[in-house]
Amino acid sequence: MKTYLHTTMKARILCICAIASVMTMSVAFGQKNLQEGFIIDNEKDTLYGWINVKSNMVNSESCEFFADPNGEPVIYFPGDIHSYRIKGGKYYITYLITIDGEEKTVFLEFLLKGIANLYYYRALIGEFYFLEKDGFMTELTNEITRIKVEATYYDKPSNQYLRMLRYSFSDAPFLYEQIDNTTFGHKSLIKIATKYHNMTCDTYACVDFTQSTLFRLGFEPSIGVDFQRVGLVTSENSDHNIKTNIAANFSFTSNKNQRWALLTGINYSSSEFSDRFYNDLVKEKTFHDISIQYDLIKIPFIFRYTIPANGFSPYILMGTSSNFLINSKYAVNYALFSVTRTTIEMREEYNVLQKYQQGIDGGIGIRKNISDKLGVNLGLLYEFRTSMKKVGWTLDFLNVQSRMINAGLTYQL
Repeated sequence: MKTYLHTTMKARILCICAIASVMTMSVAFGQKNLQEGFIIDNEKDTLYGWINVKSNMVNSESCEFFADPNGEPVIYFPGDIHSYRIKGGKYYITYLITIDGEEKTVFLEFLLKGIANLYYYRALIGEFYFLEKDGFMTELTNEITRIKVEATYYDKPSNQYLRMLRYSFSDAPFLYEQIDNTTFGHKSLIKIATKYHNMTCDTYACVDFTQSTLFRLGFEPSIGVDFQRVGLVTSENSDHNIKTNIAANFSFTSNKNQRWALLTGINYSSSEFSDRFYNDLVKEKTFHDISIQYDLIKIPFIFRYTIPANGFSPYILMGTSSNFLINSKYAVNYALFSVTRTTIEMREEYNVLQKYQQGIDGGIGIRKNISDKLGVNLGLLYEFRTSMKKVGWTLDFLNVQSRMINAGLTYQL
């Protein structure tokens, strides 16, 4: 039992350390929300780097750009650059607009590009949508009027934007009914503008820049070496083997905070060992001779926290895994002593090897982007896994510690 407690405690300490490290780094980097992105200058040249993403209101007034995440930022104001975009996320473009009769240069959020472009701007005095068609910019307004009915005041929207949409889309009168059901918000306005584009243009597709604001999907195949240590709860003995680990994982990276990603997929490895395990729980030791062989299908659920860097970016892994044992072969023999304990007879012990093991995972690694879509990574992952179902068979108390070194690719889909 001492061995089991030591091993379990080790796994728990590993997870606690990983969580503490991530929390420490989150505090250290908490003042900045750096996300990969790019700026396009007024000569239409593109410069890639990191952007400190803030609220929509602040993003419309300035862009804090880092060529190196550990370096000093350059702050661009509307007009200093043509546009900027957060990788897989929001896209802002310089525009001169008129609000309440006053001209102002801002970064408009580019919502939809098509026959009619749709933009959004949020300020202290409210939120504004703009529709650009045939080179003309139209503000879509929905002013609120306060009216009094008897002793109660009500806010009544003007719905002026509906008339403006009808006028702008007058060459598609079959959309009028749908226009009248359009609400004043991102989703509804993008939907009607997309329908207008699809009905009036068959040469190119419109682009919705808001579609990927939740996460980015990546494919991360890897291959590595799995150093396994197999033990029994009741024994200090263990066996070791080295196997190949093959993984086909998908990553889901948050576009709101690109440091965080969820990794899941299908991993394959195998295990094979044969050893004698002495029972340390009894005064006069008995032992089991155990031989096991199986293939392992693993489904990980691992969170990855990456620290942005200009070259290699370090990361921390923590999570859990579901492990399924297939094609298993096993034999368990136990020692039967004579009354005088002078002779030993080995007898076969009936056992059942559970087909499912739960894993606790933690690790570290480094990543490097080769291009906008392709990257490489090298990681070290520790995993402790054991059967969650304890019926009483000797094999129920097996535990496996894996130290996996994996090298792979990251491809953004």
